[in-house]
Amino acid sequence: MNLTKNINYDIPKDEKQPIFFNNAEANYSSNLNNVTQDRTLNDAAIFSSSEMEFYSSNEREKEIIKVKNPEVVIDTDNESGIMLIEKKFLPLNYSRNDESSYCDCVADDWKACKSQSSCCSLWSNCSSHTNTLILITDDYKKLSNSEIYDKLTAMGDDPGPISETTRDVYLRRLIRLNTGCDTSYSQEVYTFLDGRINLERVRNLIHLMADEFNSLDKKWREGNQRCCFNYFLLDPRVTRNLPLRQKQLTYENTFITFLDALFYVGKGTRGRPYNHLIEAAKAINNDQLKNDKISHILDIWGDGYGVISLHCFNNCIPVEAYTQEACIIEAIGLKNLTNIKNGDYYGAASKWKKSWKRQVGTELLQRALQIFILEGEKQIMPKDIKIR
Repeated sequence: MNLTKNINYDIPKDEKQPIFFNNAEANYSSNLNNVTQDRTLNDAAIFSSSEMEFYSSNEREKEIIKVKNPEVVIDTDNESGIMLIEKKFLPLNYSRNDESSYCDCVADDWKACKSQSSCCSLWSNCSSHTNTLILITDDYKKLSNSEIYDKLTAMGDDPGPISETTRDVYLRRLIRLNTGCDTSYSQEVYTFLDGRINLERVRNLIHLMADEFNSLDKKWREGNQRCCFNYFLLDPRVTRNLPLRQKQLTYENTFITFLDALFYVGKGTRGRPYNHLIEAAKAINNDQLKNDKISHILDIWGDGYGVISLHCFNNCIPVEAYTQEACIIEAIGLKNLTNIKNGDYYGAASKWKKSWKRQVGTELLQRALQIFILEGEKQIMPKDIKIR
């Protein structure tokens, strides 16, 4: 069967030449286009539920794809007798009306979506989540650089130097704060979304970091074996099948939603990410095992959803994965995660300026977002953790 005609959407003529709001969005689209030829294989791998049905976007050609063996054994805890089973699925027919099936309210981020009874503000009320970049009005343009700095400081922000090249970034930040949107991520995240980060320099930093860790002349912590990766735990009540509905969103909205859903970042080997879920299963009847991370996993399960475990940047040596994790946490902010501590840096990266670390972390996050979009949303439900 030819899967290509089923999974490739027909693009209307008026959408073939999209208008990009900033360099970040243009770069994002370009990177996705470069991997279009691999998308058939990536999307085909998503079809792993025996109950899944897919209807072609062309209503005259409806075909049903059914795949056997949807369950994969991920990890087993011999001591407790718990077996973790992953079942992959992707809701394929998305419409804006489908959002009502996720939460009674729309969650801004994982902290706001503690349960279906939470009172969450709507995306449309947040100026950073609109369909265009924030417009700087004349009232804000009249402010001097020192006035911008004073106003941001008075609102609890910690701005860097404000000059003619950075004032627009800080003015948008001030507008976000004044309109009630919590710009809780690092300034570099918003600078990236405004298209004002030198991506070539950031990618050179990542390349130099990788070259240093490729060297066999030095023995690093935990060895030089390329067995590690980074992983992200996401809340599906916030993503609401982001890989599918991102076609209806701007890049800024897509990226912020991805960050809003992220509640844990880690470095792992083999089944390390699933240990968190096994710990959560053990904590169901044992409150002493609960912490912020475990409690949030249980909250997701309690609302009838599964945890999204996204694995990225494979074949790293341990210190490389540790350093990438640290950069990502620096960009997001520890207060926005359930991680207990900031990460550890190794090699030349340990001497980088904080702004460089945050820029690298932001670039790694946008790469992780691309992987998420290509692979699709996969949830691990509590029923998938079976006790033998």
